[in-house]
Amino acid sequence: MTLKKHTVSCLVIASLLLGTKAYAETLDTIEQKSATSNAYATFKEYEGPEGQYKLHISSLTDINFGSQMMEGDRKVYDAKFNQNEDHTFSATNIVTVDNRGTNAGWELKLSNTQFSTADESIAENARVLNGAKLSFHSADYSPLDGNTSKLPPSLVASSKVLLNNQTEVEAFVLDGSGTLAPIIIAEGEKIDENGHNIEGQLGEGIGTWMSEFGSTPKNVTATSENSAIKLEIPGSTKKSKNVVYNSVLTWELSDAP
Repeated sequence: MTLKKHTVSCLVIASLLLGTKAYAETLDTIEQKSATSNAYATFKEYEGPEGQYKLHISSLTDINFGSQMMEGDRKVYDAKFNQNEDHTFSATNIVTVDNRGTNAGWELKLSNTQFSTADESIAENARVLNGAKLSFHSADYSPLDGNTSKLPPSLVASSKVLLNNQTEVEAFVLDGSGTLAPIIIAEGEKIDENGHNIEGQLGEGIGTWMSEFGSTPKNVTATSENSAIKLEIPGSTKKSKNVVYNSVLTWELSDAP
């Protein structure tokens, strides 16, 4: 309560004690129609469940290319959609959380190991898919709080992939070297020379976002192909039948550089 409003209250009490004369002298103050007050809020650093950091990865899903025919020509395969516990299907996705409250931006880096098998019954020169490349071509972004006015992050597509039809497209590409590289970037807010926020550049990827690689079609099945993620295998790469080749992906979320 402000001093001004407090004074009004005191004068009302005085008018009851002193009678008509006091009332007349303070009439202009009593008829005041507006006053001011304050509302307060303080914030502390985010402390999530189970020690989650204020900028963290909440969840992510695997990538499945299913069972493919062995071929002697170079081939690019599309990923499959992942089957969920409720028997529905969804595209490979990752959920990021930015609760820093700074609008400073972030970057998500990704690396992978070579596609390989630990099956020692397989010939040693066929345990690794030499030259295999994993590529990400598009992503859809959804704010999980439902606020569609927030700005989404964006996919970094700085390499090119030659498709089976000889069309060259841009994509984020992993070669199995284990080197981390930015795949998704959220730009921080932009400030003009006067220290004011630039309209339309108030910071991307703030809060909780699902980045989904590919759009799930309505009548998706276990054999439906997801063209947003591809696996390129050179024709000369030696392969063994009925063997699961696995690549380990490492995701790293950090402050924007």
